[in-house]
Amino acid sequence: DQNVIVLAEILDFCIESLDYSVFDALIDAIVAIGDMLRHSDPTETTINLYLDVVDLYVSMGGSVEVIQAADDSVDAVCVATETDDGTTSTYDRAVFSLACA
Repeated sequence: DQNVIVLAEILDFCIESLDYSVFDALIDAIVAIGDMLRHSDPTETTINLYLDVVDLYVSMGGSVEVIQAADDSVDAVCVATETDDGTTSTYDRAVFSLACA
């Protein structure tokens, strides 16, 4: 998904250039893209990139509200990857782990 790629590039730019002027606004994009993932059929590559972005974003700190919004957003991955066969998908990142059943 192109939206996830753009989000990753913006976050990388903020970190590399030490320009955090848009950093706080990125949580809105993370939430919006999470909502889009919830209603789509993302590839495994898209899911992993999205979770990497959220992991990096959260690892840089933030308010309780930002952490909660990020937590709610990664739940979208579970909705998007839901299967009928009871398979559990686990995603381990530096800051969080996510298990989707």
